[in-house]
Amino acid sequence: MGVLACLYITQGIPFGFFSHALPAILRDYGVDLKTISIISFFAFPWSLKFLWAPVLDRYGNARIGHRKSWIFPLQACVVALLVMIALLQPQSLAGVQLVWLVGLLLLVNFAAATQDIATDGLAVTTLAAHERGYGNSIQVSGFRVGMVVGGGATLLLMGTWGWCNAFLGMALLIVLATLPLLWFREPALQPEPVAGGARHPSLWSVFRSFLRVPGVRAWLLIVAVFKLGDSLGSGMARPLLVDVGLSLQEIGVISGVIGMVASIVGALLGGRAVVVLGCRRALLWLGGLQAVSMLGYAWISHVHAGWWAAAFVVSIEHVVGSMATVALYTGMMDVCRKSCAGSDFTLQASLLAGASGLVYLLSGFSADQFGYFNHYLLAVAVALLALLPVYFWRDQRVE
Repeated sequence: MGVLACLYITQGIPFGFFSHALPAILRDYGVDLKTISIISFFAFPWSLKFLWAPVLDRYGNARIGHRKSWIFPLQACVVALLVMIALLQPQSLAGVQLVWLVGLLLLVNFAAATQDIATDGLAVTTLAAHERGYGNSIQVSGFRVGMVVGGGATLLLMGTWGWCNAFLGMALLIVLATLPLLWFREPALQPEPVAGGARHPSLWSVFRSFLRVPGVRAWLLIVAVFKLGDSLGSGMARPLLVDVGLSLQEIGVISGVIGMVASIVGALLGGRAVVVLGCRRALLWLGGLQAVSMLGYAWISHVHAGWWAAAFVVSIEHVVGSMATVALYTGMMDVCRKSCAGSDFTLQASLLAGASGLVYLLSGFSADQFGYFNHYLLAVAVALLALLPVYFWRDQRVE
C-alpha cells in the first residue's frame, strides 16, 4: 500500500496545482471568474481517459511488470513537463505565457491521467476485497496529499522560493515518490476473455460487457452525480479566499498545511466508516456531511471572515470530502472485474471526472451571476439532491 500511496501522491501534485493553486494565482492577477472556469476545461484528459484505458490493460511489458512498464515512462513525462513550466515567466500570466502554461498543463494532465489508469489497475489487482476500504483510504489520502502539495504548498513556497524553484521542487518530489516502485513486485496479470471468447477484446466490447454486470448502470448514475455539489462549490473556493482579502501565502498555509492534515484524517476515517457502515450507508451519511460543509464557504462570503475562520471551514471541507471520496471509490473498485480492472475503474473515474468537470466549468459563471453566497447555497442543494440515487439503490455488490 505504501507504493500505491506514493503513486497517488504524484498524481495529485500537478492536478492540485491546476485545480487549486492556478485559480488563486489567476484571480490574484485580476483574471475574471468566467475565464478561470473556462481554463478548467483543459483538465479534460481525466474525463476521456476511458478511451485509451483498454490499451493499458492489453499491452505492457511482463518482464518489468505490466502496469509498471507504463508508470515509469509516464512519470518521466510529467517531470519533464514540470521542468518546462518552471522556465516560464509568471509575470506574464495575463498574456501569452498563460497560453504556454495552459498548453503544458494540458500535457501534464494527459500524462497523469494515463498514469492513473495504470495505478488504478495495479490497485484493483493487488488489493483483496477485504483490503479495499483501507486501500481506498490510502488512495484518497495520497491523492489529496498530492493535491494540497501541488495546490497549497506551491502557493506557500512561491513566496519564498520563487516560481522556478517551486516547480523544480515538485518535479523532484515526483521522482523521489516514484522510486519505491523499483522494488515493488507486481503480480502477474492473467488476461481473461470478456466478450465472445476474445483474448484481446475491443474497446466497446469491454464497456458493453461491463454495462451488463448486474447493478452497474444504477451504480454509474451514483458515480455521475455524487460529487456534483462538491465540484460546484470547490471550483470557486480559492478565488473566494482571494476576494475576501487573504494573500496567496495565507491561502497556501491553509491548503498546504491544514488541508494536508485534514485530508489524511478524513481519508483514514472514511476507510473506517466504510468498514463499519458498509458502502451504501457510508455514502448517504458522508454525502450529507459533504453537502453541509459547503455552507461554511457561504458564511465566509457573507461575513468576509478572516484567516482563522477560513482555515476552520477548509479543514472541515477537506475532512468530510475525503471521507465521502473513500466511500465512493470503494464502491467503484467493488464493481470492477479483475480481468479489466484498469478499464472498468477508469470508465467510472472518467464519468466522475466528466460530470464533476462540467459543473466545475460552470462554477465561475454561477458565482459571477449570483454572487458567492447564493452560489454556495446552490452547491448545497445540488449535493443533497445527488443523494437520492444512493437512497434508492440496493445493489448487493457494494453493501
